[in-house]
Amino acid sequence: MNLKQLEYFSAVAQYGSINKAAQALYVSQPHLSHILQDLEEDVGTALLIRTKKGVQLTEEGRHFLQHSQKILGEMNQLQGLFHKQERSETTFRVSMTKFSHTMEAFIDILNQWSQEPELSFRLNEGSSMDVIADVESGYSDLGVLHFEYTPDSPFPRIFEEKKLEYRHLSEIQPHIVLSQNHPLLNVGHDPTLEEFRPYGFVRYIGEYEDFTYNLSIHGVHYDLDDSPRIASVYGRASLLHLISATDFYTIGIQEFGRQAGCYGCTSIPIPDCDNKLEFGYIVRAGAPQCRAAAEFIRNLSGRLNGQLP
Repeated sequence: MNLKQLEYFSAVAQYGSINKAAQALYVSQPHLSHILQDLEEDVGTALLIRTKKGVQLTEEGRHFLQHSQKILGEMNQLQGLFHKQERSETTFRVSMTKFSHTMEAFIDILNQWSQEPELSFRLNEGSSMDVIADVESGYSDLGVLHFEYTPDSPFPRIFEEKKLEYRHLSEIQPHIVLSQNHPLLNVGHDPTLEEFRPYGFVRYIGEYEDFTYNLSIHGVHYDLDDSPRIASVYGRASLLHLISATDFYTIGIQEFGRQAGCYGCTSIPIPDCDNKLEFGYIVRAGAPQCRAAAEFIRNLSGRLNGQLP
């Protein structure tokens, strides 16, 4: 259970509709439904009665809402207790969606600045909406995220409404990430996504909105959340360790520097995939950029565009 779940549950209770709450929260209705189901599983009881006209709170849901609102109110008060400190050249805080290329760039910049007498660097991982919230609140100076850039994508509107500046880094074809010992690497041809279906699929807990779990090949849609064997993990390292030791796979992008040596994993393109992953970063409009941030962005851009190992 986390604060984001409490915020989403409170919004659903306020609007009396999962669909209306999803629109207000800039998430899809299926995404919000999955989060609510996870929450009910965590607390061990039904919190909502779902009807054709909307949702109603159960008795347990009303009690849960009261406690949720108290917790959220306390968090808002706590966040307002202290003024945000001015950033220095040796203070750099990044939020990222869970791609190791961003971590590799962060490590490079940390090493470059390691001789500084004082240094405060921080890297936080989460979903695209977590990254947006971190930058909007000032918790992070810069946010690296990915999404599917389509004509009806909500992200440009979200950035504008939250006064965030978005800058493009790269557009990348999705890859299958698997163990270097996976049996499908020995079939004598580039394995298709369909051939991976009998094998286990690894995904991140709670991140149902990540479009890399919904791919299209020659117009045929593949919802990997419908895979017969699924393992759900929270962290990026856990996901890679699991893949390296099993025949499970996930969806990612091209290999990063330490992928083979540290994790024993490899990445292979998905033949004829119609999707592209848009990578970029966000900052608060008008916020000054420190030298560490500029160096980090250059490094990350090189990695995503194949100019750095």
